[in-house]
Amino acid sequence: SKYSVLTEVKRILKNNGKFIFSVFSENALPFREETYKYYEGGYSVIDREKGLVRFNKSNAISEQFSKSEINDILQKAGFLIDDSMSGEMFHLISCSKK
Repeated sequence: SKYSVLTEVKRILKNNGKFIFSVFSENALPFREETYKYYEGGYSVIDREKGLVRFNKSNAISEQFSKSEINDILQKAGFLIDDSMSGEMFHLISCSKK
């Protein structure tokens, strides 16, 4: 789950360390589908509104998030957002431990 991954990142992150990552933005699904159509295993859109996609061969799930969703997830996981930027299909976030 998202939280188990973030718990592990928080555990191994030095107290003054930064965790930098990117996620698909809430507007990314059309761009993602353009790329996913070349995936040999195929994919299925599970929830178009939430941008949930399942890769058929691996059964992996791909998600997208609004800035407020990312803020909520990081806050619940014990992180502070230090900096962020967004593009048409991504959010790039730098955060540290609370």
